[in-house]
Amino acid sequence: MVVAKLKVNNACEEEREMGTAEQQIQGDFLNMLTKEHVPVSVFLVNGIRLVGYIQSFDRYVLMLNSERVCKRYISMPFLQSRKISASPIR
Repeated sequence: MVVAKLKVNNACEEEREMGTAEQQIQGDFLNMLTKEHVPVSVFLVNGIRLVGYIQSFDRYVLMLNSERVCKRYISMPFLQSRKISASPIR
């Protein structure tokens, strides 16, 4: 029984480490988009498309053209191939 408990604890630790690594990769990518002012399209899970520049972000929220977007509602982010206007297209 003690061995099974240790295996569960090790699995939990691996999941935490993997989550931290994934957050680091996401953070690096979002930092690059923010610093270089790369235009992005963000598709939400309900199908709405938001276009703009990422101004800031944290663990749960993106600021896209002064609009808060909860990360858990983002379906797909895409990089734009051209410059965009300041107003988002909906």
